[in-house]
Amino acid sequence: MIGRRVRQRQRPPTTLAELGQALKKELNRLPQMAIGRLIRKTNTENRLQKQTQRTDRRNKHRAQKGTQKTDHRNKHREQITETNTETNRSQKQTQKTDHRKKQITVANTENRSQKQTQITDHRNKHREQITETNTWNRSQKQTQRTDHRNIHIEQITEQTQKTDDRNKHREQITETNTDHRSQKQTENRLQKQTWGTDHRNKHREQITETNTEHRNKHRAQITETNTEKRSQKQTQGTNTGNRNKHREQITETNTENRSQKQTQQHNKG
Repeated sequence: MIGRRVRQRQRPPTTLAELGQALKKELNRLPQMAIGRLIRKTNTENRLQKQTQRTDRRNKHRAQKGTQKTDHRNKHREQITETNTETNRSQKQTQKTDHRKKQITVANTENRSQKQTQITDHRNKHREQITETNTWNRSQKQTQRTDHRNIHIEQITEQTQKTDDRNKHREQITETNTDHRSQKQTENRLQKQTWGTDHRNKHREQITETNTEHRNKHRAQITETNTEKRSQKQTQGTNTGNRNKHREQITETNTENRSQKQTQQHNKG
């Protein structure tokens, strides 16, 4: 019932806090006293019907037993009277005994009716006391249940508030961590850039120093080799003439050999 009423609202709850508030309102709207009274009335009516049925059954059973006993006694007495018809004394005695038995039965029936009425009154009083105690206990249980439900709803709301606070705290922590990380990253980048520029400048200075030293050494070696070559060229100036003549001779011999080979090939073709 409560779930249906909560669903049939114009604005159904979407969070746990709203659901707890809606449940409280629906519980307060229910007519609990009227429901309790109806339940008590139905229970008392059913109990009274059962009691009346039990008493009717007992009375019928007792009446049947009494009739059976009386019939059996009457038959037995008739048999005795038939056997004792010869004498008047027996008849008188039977009459006296019948009269006494009737008086005894009347007294017994009265006593039994009184006892039954007393027993029924006592039972009714005891049942009324039990019903009162049961109604009081039920009312207490209902109040305890309502209190327990309210406590449970409050606990749920507190848990939801705690979860919301935790989520907010975690979000704040994540934001602070991200900011701190970004700051550290920027600082590390700046440090790396400064360190890289310093290292590059030092490396360039070392390279320039080594290059200048290497160039100076190479220039000194080149000057030495040039001076040596110049001195060798001066010494070899005299040998160049002989070399040129020898080259001219070689070229003449090569040209002659080529012309001879061409003529031989032409003759073969």
